[in-house]
Amino acid sequence: GKPMGIDSDGQNLIAMAVDQMGVELFSIDSLGADPILIGRVDTQGNAEKVTLTTSGVFVACDNAGAAFISIENFETSRAPKPFASDFTVDHIAISDNIAALSIGSRGIALYDISDPENPIEKGVFPIGYTYMSAFWKGKLLVCSREGLQLVAITK
Repeated sequence: GKPMGIDSDGQNLIAMAVDQMGVELFSIDSLGADPILIGRVDTQGNAEKVTLTTSGVFVACDNAGAAFISIENFETSRAPKPFASDFTVDHIAISDNIAALSIGSRGIALYDISDPENPIEKGVFPIGYTYMSAFWKGKLLVCSREGLQLVAITK
């Protein structure tokens, strides 16, 4: 597999999407130290982008939707919890308990991830072809084919 995406908690964990091989989680003790593989978890579909949170890793799995992998799953190689399987997911942005999935020509799908093992779909918003997004100052900044969009999300 080839590295497709990477994210860090800024302290000691690094998650990497490795295409057909799933997701790898590494620990790193200090700047300049070699990362140590904690474990690898296979995903349905190709792991393309990862978003690391305190509870685990959200992974965009292209045609197979998305999945959540708890930190403990990397030590036991337990299967991830898939969700959004009816979407092609290119990227996942996280803020508090909201996950914004970039779903290509269908726009953005929002999920409540209060319980990351059981995300709840809150809606699909056809805002144009989306590639990725990021939360910024309480709003969602979306990179789309139509250009950069700033979207307000109300709870």
